Amino acid sequence: MEADGRKIILANNVNEAEVLLKTHLYRIVIVDLNIPAVGDAKSYLQEKGAIYDRFGGLYLAELARNMGHRGRQVVVYSVHESREIEDFSNRIGFTYITKGCQRMLKQEIDSILSYDPTERK
Repeated sequence: MEADGRKIILANNVNEAEVLLKTHLYRIVIVDLNIPAVGDAKSYLQEKGAIYDRFGGLYLAELARNMGHRGRQVVVYSVHESREIEDFSNRIGFTYITKGCQRMLKQEIDSILSYDPTERK
């Protein structure tokens, strides 16, 4: 994506990602399901519920949706193939892709980036 002139911003944990999501809207948000949480964020996710404690990426996907990202702009990428995660993604409204499906991930990214919500036709 950087070769296309796009800027990539990385977060190493839930705490960093939360700050970014609360201060900017992005063309696409790709979240690893198992992104680690540290300190206060870890405690918060434990209080929020077992699924958030196990999978910090779900909290970030939900946060991205609540902060104004359209469902199709939010992608959770994971090694876990789980009906529970799939159901959660359908309820919250984001795309869930398992690792090992790189072609599917690339197609999803290309599809998302091909639509510019700021363009007027």
